[in-house]
Amino acid sequence: MYGGRVAVMAPPTVAHEVTSDGVWTAAGLADALGPSLSTGTAGFTAASALAFD
Repeated sequence: MYGGRVAVMAPPTVAHEVTSDGVWTAAGLADALGPSLSTGTAGFTAASALAFD
């Protein structure tokens, strides 16, 4: 227990979805997700989601 506060979290949403015609390679996945990850728009982090104001 951490003090007098309880937080109920909702499920995360899908920020980006990429598909492949076959099995992903590391390079193919990096190419597909690279722009999203490098701009910080890929989603959330557990630390930011659990930070209380």
